[in-house]
Amino acid sequence: MSRSRPFNRLRAAMLAALICLSAALLSAPPLRASGNLLCSTFPMYLFTKNISEGRDAFNISLMLAGAQGCPHDYAPTPAELERLSQANILVMNGRGLESFLGQALEVAKADIQIVDASGPEGGDPLADLIVSRADLMGHEELHDHDHGPNPHLFAAPGSAARQVERIAEALAALDPDGAEMYRANAARLIGDLKTIAASFAEAGQKLGRPNVIVSHGIFDFMAEEMGLGVVAPIEEEDGVDPSPSRLTQLVALAREQNVKAILVDPHGNVELARALGAETKIPVAVIDPVDSGPSDAPLEYYQGVMLTDLEVLVKLFSEPAAKK
Repeated sequence: MSRSRPFNRLRAAMLAALICLSAALLSAPPLRASGNLLCSTFPMYLFTKNISEGRDAFNISLMLAGAQGCPHDYAPTPAELERLSQANILVMNGRGLESFLGQALEVAKADIQIVDASGPEGGDPLADLIVSRADLMGHEELHDHDHGPNPHLFAAPGSAARQVERIAEALAALDPDGAEMYRANAARLIGDLKTIAASFAEAGQKLGRPNVIVSHGIFDFMAEEMGLGVVAPIEEEDGVDPSPSRLTQLVALAREQNVKAILVDPHGNVELARALGAETKIPVAVIDPVDSGPSDAPLEYYQGVMLTDLEVLVKLFSEPAAKK
């Protein structure tokens, strides 16, 4: 009888350990709480780094080169595809901006968790935060962003705040232990963005909400937040130069609609915009939508660029118009 007591104690200890282990497994988060987190574009990388400051649950890296800009009709390099194949989590802009993912996701892990920073247009702003590889590969918007909702939310501080909130909530779901930190970091960044957005709105109101021609849809959100009237884009389709007849139409529109400026992004056709400006005697400004930047950019990089953009726009619309 005395020999059975050590065995009983051992069995009880093993049973207790199994109960503890089972409880730990049952309470574990259903989503991946660590691993390689890949960001598709520079803005997504910058926002994610801000939100994750002080928390090292993820190994965060950038898929495309920081200088790439918007990846319209982009073909990933072998090195970029290799990074995607190693990712456990992908943070993407969404709304079809990364149309290259339609084929590129074939190299991704079957269980990769994909964070959609933009989400569907309208409705719940936090709907469909995390989607699967299978769901995304079958989504029409991924393959044709020119005819879907505008994907350039990152290019204006107010709409960028929506993306920051969505990324933070997704990371909170993926890493519940860091949820409080992600949300606190996001709240600070969103506060900065909303303050800058308010400055854009105030400046636009004071300047009389002038009309502009833009290089393409990348400036739609910024124009909306500043109250600018977008008469027309130079490119009717992103990345496609306008025809001669389209340029003639733009010249006529510029004169008829009293356009005050032509806005072009650094990755756009700056020479063409300046030629249009020379023809119409309308000033041209190169405005940075923060679609690209240095891979080692400081956390406050976005705010600094947006404030510089605002200064350029205020100066542009405050100067006397040239005689036409």
